[in-house]
Amino acid sequence: MKCVTLIKKKNKQNLFLFFIFISISFFFYKGRLGGDDLQAFNFAYDLIYKFNFNLFELLKEDNSLWQFSHRKIWILQNILIIIFVKFISVFFNFDIISVSQYLCGLIITFYTVVSFFLFYKILTKNKINNELSLFISISVFFGTSLISFFTGAYIESFVIFIVLLRYLVDGEKSKIFFDSLLVLIKPYYIIVIICLLYNDQNINKKFIKHLFIVGLVIFVDKLLTLGAFQNFVTSLPYNFEFDFIIKNILDTFFSPGFGTFFTSSILMVLIIFGLNSKTLIKLFLLFIFILFLSTLTFWHGQSPGNRYLLSTLFIFVPEIINSIKKLKNYKIFLIFALVITILNLPSLEFRNTNIKNFSDQAVHTGLVLGVSDRDINAFPNNNYRFNNIIFSQEIFLNKILNNNDKEININQYNFLIKDVYPMTGFKRVIFILENDLNFLEIKKILIYKKKIILLFKILYFLTIILFIFQILRLFLMLINNK
Repeated sequence: MKCVTLIKKKNKQNLFLFFIFISISFFFYKGRLGGDDLQAFNFAYDLIYKFNFNLFELLKEDNSLWQFSHRKIWILQNILIIIFVKFISVFFNFDIISVSQYLCGLIITFYTVVSFFLFYKILTKNKINNELSLFISISVFFGTSLISFFTGAYIESFVIFIVLLRYLVDGEKSKIFFDSLLVLIKPYYIIVIICLLYNDQNINKKFIKHLFIVGLVIFVDKLLTLGAFQNFVTSLPYNFEFDFIIKNILDTFFSPGFGTFFTSSILMVLIIFGLNSKTLIKLFLLFIFILFLSTLTFWHGQSPGNRYLLSTLFIFVPEIINSIKKLKNYKIFLIFALVITILNLPSLEFRNTNIKNFSDQAVHTGLVLGVSDRDINAFPNNNYRFNNIIFSQEIFLNKILNNNDKEININQYNFLIKDVYPMTGFKRVIFILENDLNFLEIKKILIYKKKIILLFKILYFLTIILFIFQILRLFLMLINNK
């Protein structure tokens, strides 16, 4: 009976956590698909509703084989969600495509929210006290460019989720499963898997066997989609000129707009101060990955802080744990992490990589053209004002001061403060209603517009205030215990 009671209690706790994660995800998720996530959704939706699950017929369509080869895991995830929505629609009347799109986007945010919790669990599992674990988790996820992952859109959120979950499982079969998922998302994650295996053990027969199985998964996958994979790889805009590659490598680390030392400094400090005997090998393997990215014009992934590189940095979880345990200037680091995290919070809403959309007044025209992934000068990443903290702080302060008609000029881009839109779904609803934008056609919402705006503002700012209060409370607890 006692065992049954414990199981029921554990199930209730898990259900409660799931409800919390979903609620937080609703707050953060931007609310719409666009770009890669929309393409993955369209493939899944067409497969179910236009081709009646006939994959072979769909693959005859232009670009379909390439899409399937490149985004198969993302597509499979969306298929499962759409099937679930289709089943629910039997009992309730709603717009299937709108709900399906929303949930397919929401799950990406959900992965990031759960990843935050998993990272916290990893720290506590390694005997770091709850308060410090929570403070570090907040600093890593909200004080770095990882904050941009909370609003959705990046499949790298799923990658981080898998990597962190992998640290919490012990079974070899489970790890092989997670590693297979990683290489099916992108084959270059084999570098991440080698590093994770190296974290677990030294190079031995078990290591080689594990790597062989994962390598076999890559081989079979690419064999089945060989033509599409070849076309995709050969179509990438490579540039093997020495100056081009060196510039991109330096920008990866040191450019104000995308460089990890500027956009994810907390994470970099934790990694550097936690170096151990295995770090050198992992750094070498990671450099190979950076070298590959640096041959491409879109090495940064058109996201704050380079989403491709960010998704790999959790191979250094052992270094992060080691760093937390041995940092000598402990108070100095806590102060540094607190200041950077607080300053970085506005970048959750005001994204520097949306600069072209702001300049194009996309929020008023409804046309989101974005930037070309072939344009090496698409972003002013070496302009200090394009830095995620400086950029978002400038927008935030002008929004607070109601300087809506102030013009911001950064290199080739010029835009007004009033043309800057937020990223979280919660704040977007407020922005849309306040500016009378024609994105919400529900009459009941428009009738009670003023009341909805007031309610959403209260909930939004109360959430922000409570979050900042929690950070400060943890900081003071940690400082006073030293």
